[in-house]
Amino acid sequence: MTSQHDKPKRWQFGLRGIAAVSGLIALWAAGLGTGHRMYLQGLFTVSWAAMLLSLLAIHFRPIARAFWGGFALFGWTYILFQFTDLFDDRTRGYFFTEVVGPLIADLLPESGTEASRGGWPFRWFVGTACKIALILPVAYAGGLLSDYCFGTNDSRDG
Repeated sequence: MTSQHDKPKRWQFGLRGIAAVSGLIALWAAGLGTGHRMYLQGLFTVSWAAMLLSLLAIHFRPIARAFWGGFALFGWTYILFQFTDLFDDRTRGYFFTEVVGPLIADLLPESGTEASRGGWPFRWFVGTACKIALILPVAYAGGLLSDYCFGTNDSRDG
């Protein structure tokens, strides 16, 4: 007879998670079209707050420690790789955001946005927004992977 701990782990996506991801994508797309500086500041603040709170969650949520550890590890590693000069220009060109950012910038109309009126390049704005917007999805994927590999099913099995 198999116990609850012998069940294979599986990926679980609830309706709340799908709604949250859809809402974040919609907010990201809406803010990207405006080109407003407040959008970048808000996105950056929310991402950094989530990453700092993940460090606290590792300590205060022992049952979910595997998830929050992976969340923090992947998120902070992504921030380190994207926003520091660890790589030269030859290797930085292979990052996902360095390829996708210019493609998205070509699809959006540049005229009439805050970025075009503010004097800073619209392509820089879109590239930076792509880099910041991927912090939380990368961290979340790392949390899921860590929870899948090292976590327990005790909190989900009831």
